[in-house]
Order: sequence, then structure tokens, then C-alpha cells
Amino acid sequence: MKGLFIGAGASYEVGMPLVWEFSQTLRENVLKRLETKLFNFDKDEELKKYFVEILSNEELHYEQVVGLLEKRNLNDKSNSQRTHGVIIQLIECIQLLLLEEQANTLKFLSERIKDYYGIKSLINK
Repeated sequence: MKGLFIGAGASYEVGMPLVWEFSQTLRENVLKRLETKLFNFDKDEELKKYFVEILSNEELHYEQVVGLLEKRNLNDKSNSQRTHGVIIQLIECIQLLLLEEQANTLKFLSERIKDYYGIKSLINK
């Protein structure tokens, strides 16, 4: 069995965003909808403030934001259900935005994927 390990940046060549680009997209989409019913903070203003603070921090990418929420979830047992719910809601937003990105790049991908067939010949060598 042969394999080739490539980094996540390989998908950039076919139109998918890098982590920092996607983090900005997520940040913009979530923060402008924060007062809608997209997230249920269950009237926990402290959790909401923390969420806005870490999501607004442009020095953090989306995986770090999820990690900080998970850490808070583990350390704050009194609000673990509420925090867990916000984590799930954020992950759903991430999934939906990535699916949208993928759908938007499908035509580009179908053209660029031809270039990747060379990788198969490299593996065979």
C-alpha cells in the first residue's frame, strides 16, 4: 500500500480557503447574526460575552475558538450543557459555511482536479 501525505493547503489550489481566511468568513457571518436565533445562550450574558470576545479576536482561528469553548466547557461544570450547546451550534455553522465554500468551488474544482492526476503517477513510482 502506498500513500502520499499532503497538507490542508492542498485544497487551497482548488478554491477552498485557508484556516485564517475561513476564520474571517466565519467571524463575519456569525457576529452579524448574533442577535438572531442562530445561537442559544439561554440568557447567559457572561457566556455570550466570552463567545463574542474570543470569536472577535483576530489572533485566533476558528479551531482555536472551538478549543477555548471546549476548555471552558470542561472547567465550568455549572454551565456545561449551555456551553456544549453553543459549541455544537458553532460547529454546525462551520460545517455549513465549509459546504457552501465547497459548492461555490465545484466548477473550479472539476477543472483543477485534472492537475492532481499527476500525484497518482508519483505514488506509483
